[in-house]
Amino acid sequence: MRLGEVALDYTGAGLVAMAGVGGNVLHHPKNALREKPKGKLAAFHGKGTHEVDEVAYSEVENSVQINASQCFKPVPQAVWDFHIGGYRVVEKYLKSRKGRRLTLDEIDHFAATVKALAFTIEQMGRIDLAYYAAFGSSGKASRADDLAAAPM
Repeated sequence: MRLGEVALDYTGAGLVAMAGVGGNVLHHPKNALREKPKGKLAAFHGKGTHEVDEVAYSEVENSVQINASQCFKPVPQAVWDFHIGGYRVVEKYLKSRKGRRLTLDEIDHFAATVKALAFTIEQMGRIDLAYYAAFGSSGKASRADDLAAAPM
């Protein structure tokens, strides 16, 4: 063992608990990926041209504005703040389309992306809880708490 390494026992109840989280996702009889999350996320609201002029998040309304009259809502704060590769995923998706009109497929794809990210955050929280239950807590709040606190 090198300096700074921590020996963890990945056998027994801890491993079973963590494997159970992944197993529930992959082998759920109704396919958990289609069932989660509950509720309607990222519905497209407003009348207009569907053109992306600006991309701004409203914490008050839990919405992502694309122009003066159109937005997607609800979009939970945890989903808006979700980063991959240093970028907010949903912000990057819309900003890459700035100055042009969203197609109906792009509107549907954005909503599906928000739902997938909400599901991912939920699963990350479940994995964190299983890990901390098995191997001890670092005192960090779960990412699932962030999503659960957001109104949907």
